[in-house]
Amino acid sequence: MDDAEEQFEEVRQRAAKYKDIEFYDEPGQFGARPKAQNSFWGHFWDTGGGTYQVSYDGWHEHFDDRERALNCFAYGLVGEVRLKVTLRGSFECAWTLQVQDESGAWVDESTTGLIFVPLWRKQRYEIRQNCLTPLNDLEP
Repeated sequence: MDDAEEQFEEVRQRAAKYKDIEFYDEPGQFGARPKAQNSFWGHFWDTGGGTYQVSYDGWHEHFDDRERALNCFAYGLVGEVRLKVTLRGSFECAWTLQVQDESGAWVDESTTGLIFVPLWRKQRYEIRQNCLTPLNDLEP
């Protein structure tokens, strides 16, 4: 088993510690999403050449360091970050990653958006956040 396969296996084992999660893995990529309302998919890709990509629904970020990419992936699953999704009508057109500051307020970290959006439709926002509960935290 090579280094990448070992890390993927570690993520699989970590995901098994949570309840109510959908998980998939394929060669070079995996993803997870809690089965809760207002949650979002997290994806991790080994894009080759020592580069990696993490995405939450439409938001995405590229990394040169696998450990940083895996940490980013994990933060999205346990509620360390959340997504503010911009919609025009029912069309999703931007995804803003938010983090909490020292006071507990959510602040925008980065945004990924589409170039062409239906500007004539009413704009609205949805907040999505994953808050997985480890199985061992459920025991009395």
